[in-house]
Amino acid sequence: GLSTGTASVSAAGEVITVDVTSNASWKATPNNSAITVNPASGTGNATVSITVPENPVSTPQEYKVNFVATNEVGLMGVDFIINQQGTDANITVAAPADLTLNGYESSFKVNLTASNDWSVTTEGEGITVEPASGTYGEYELTVTISENTTNDKISYKINYALSDNSASGTLSLEQPVISTVALGGVDYKVKWLPDGRLWMVENLRFIPEGKTPSTDLTAIENGVWFPVDSVNKVLSDNEELIQKQGYLYNMEAAFGLAPGTITAETYATYEGTQGICPEGWHIPTAKEYVDLF
Repeated sequence: GLSTGTASVSAAGEVITVDVTSNASWKATPNNSAITVNPASGTGNATVSITVPENPVSTPQEYKVNFVATNEVGLMGVDFIINQQGTDANITVAAPADLTLNGYESSFKVNLTASNDWSVTTEGEGITVEPASGTYGEYELTVTISENTTNDKISYKINYALSDNSASGTLSLEQPVISTVALGGVDYKVKWLPDGRLWMVENLRFIPEGKTPSTDLTAIENGVWFPVDSVNKVLSDNEELIQKQGYLYNMEAAFGLAPGTITAETYATYEGTQGICPEGWHIPTAKEYVDLF
């Protein structure tokens, strides 16, 4: 016989004692290797300790220990049932503290902790999360957000929930408009235009290495000039004018080539290359100009 046939255990786990009353040899066999019985066998009366581990899942657990006694008369068995509570239902997602989206495509990690089976869904075009589901425990999810190819900010949501919806939450993100690009310590305004391309909407005022802007149009070797004053129709080093109109460049200066490199025959070889543009940008091709117009 047993002192009781059932026991309730908290999610934290504990050691419970069971009194065995027997006039024969007996053996205790748990139905799950997670719990241990000590002693697991004996003869006659005994006190048995059953160790139940922590339950990290929000689903309650049921364990059984089968006690079987045997003597010359026969065999007798009884199940001792242990009901363990589940941990409090919870699921959390934490993004990096220094996460800053800049409008360009990016991938980053977020940490998810869940007390049971879970899944995530997303809202907004251009966002993916991997993995999108799992069991209880801690996970590192990879979030990928596409480049914002519009002139409006894009809002995203990562919705996460336990499978039984006992706990859930939402991580909100915002992909800003790509509004500037940096070159030579200057931030130039940019905008997506109707041709579907990202263009600078400010004139370039970058001075290539080794160059000095000139007011002498005959200084062909230099390749960089101050802008034209619309009033006097002369080249002017007026700072306000430079800010508005930028500098003037010949083809070699724009493409970062030696003087005399570009001819009517070789132009197509260089069009569309980076030249003096910021990294990831390029001098527009003739076709891109036509498409824009």
